[in-house]
Amino acid sequence: MTRSTLFFDGHCERCCQQVAWLKSKDRNNRIDCISMHDPSAREILGDGLDTLLATDTVGLLHRGTLLMKSSAVIQAIILCGFPFSLCAPFFLVPVPFRDCIYDRNAKTRHSSN
Repeated sequence: MTRSTLFFDGHCERCCQQVAWLKSKDRNNRIDCISMHDPSAREILGDGLDTLLATDTVGLLHRGTLLMKSSAVIQAIILCGFPFSLCAPFFLVPVPFRDCIYDRNAKTRHSSN
């Protein structure tokens, strides 16, 4: 089974808490979680890391594709298995709408630290 890698802002307390929650639900150990500030993030993503840092968002390297924002979050939750896999229909919601909701939540993350 191929593992996916989640890249997150390791300087954000809320992000770290959400990653801890995700890891606690990942019973099949399918997701590696790495801070974007860890040197191994550059080794894995190369120039893709610059994209994540510039957009200040979460990323999931899944099957060779870098998913960002709401797509990364939904896929990471789905990888946790049942019952979280029931979130798959959220991919039917248009990306601009999903990412708008993601962006609204992300705007407040630094103010809560």
